[in-house]
Amino acid sequence: MDEKGVRRFGRFLRETRNFFDSRGFTEVMTPNLVSAGAFEATLDCLRVSHEQGQGELHTSPELAMKCLLAEAPIPIYQICKSYRDDPPSPIHFLEFVMLEFYQPQADYREVLATTRSYFECVAGGPLDWVSLTVREAWLRHTGLDLDDLVERDGLAEAVGKRGLATVREGDSWEDLFFKVMIAHVEPNLPEELPVIITDYPGRLCTLLKKRGGIVERFEIYWRGMEICNGGTELGDSEALKVRYAAESNVRKVRGKEPHPFPKAFAEAIEKLPPLAGVAIGMERLGMCIDVAMGGRTRS
Repeated sequence: MDEKGVRRFGRFLRETRNFFDSRGFTEVMTPNLVSAGAFEATLDCLRVSHEQGQGELHTSPELAMKCLLAEAPIPIYQICKSYRDDPPSPIHFLEFVMLEFYQPQADYREVLATTRSYFECVAGGPLDWVSLTVREAWLRHTGLDLDDLVERDGLAEAVGKRGLATVREGDSWEDLFFKVMIAHVEPNLPEELPVIITDYPGRLCTLLKKRGGIVERFEIYWRGMEICNGGTELGDSEALKVRYAAESNVRKVRGKEPHPFPKAFAEAIEKLPPLAGVAIGMERLGMCIDVAMGGRTRS
């Protein structure tokens, strides 16, 4: 990164802090080195050995921030390094900058509104947005109606017939969903505009709240990249145990060791207020804003 890039990114961080500070959020810091660095089966942690044993570098500050919120239920945000043991690519790094924020007494629609305002703040003005539900995106780009494909075998048959993905015997419904999303939905989303995708299938709930057959979740894509995801947070300890068991089983099937159970979070979850939150990849957002501005410098 050259001098101009360093200055742009520094200004970007200042504008981010100004935005959240002016809206009553409190900046926090939580540990990077933790006992349980991830919850989702698809995420792999970097492990650290030290004189007292072993730990993991978190894949996001989510669990630790929620433990804070159980004791201090106020709007909070954090800008920190996060770490994921992903295969290298032009947009995947072992270490990257993440912004994560949470709003008590809010749901996914409300934090989406905050996120849109934040994007427009750091972009220096209004943006044109595209908004689709997952079902609408699938209908548009695959011709398949997910409401009719709630069982694994039905989805496998439909995907195979249309040649949307190679269907393997061990593929779960979730595997097939993401194969098609990555190969046929995400690449066909408009690149020049930020695209909001909402209302994910109920099977993809992880740490978010389900409503009927959907998860109260959204993602924003821009320039062919997932920039952020957010949703209404889970507040049920029994549901957490069920979902942990499911995520652990997926890792076992894939020959991976399950993540450690997030004991501290499990003890805190029942004390959480109604809550919604968002995680944003800052390098990716910064790149998109630079392109949108055409290299112009903000005052």
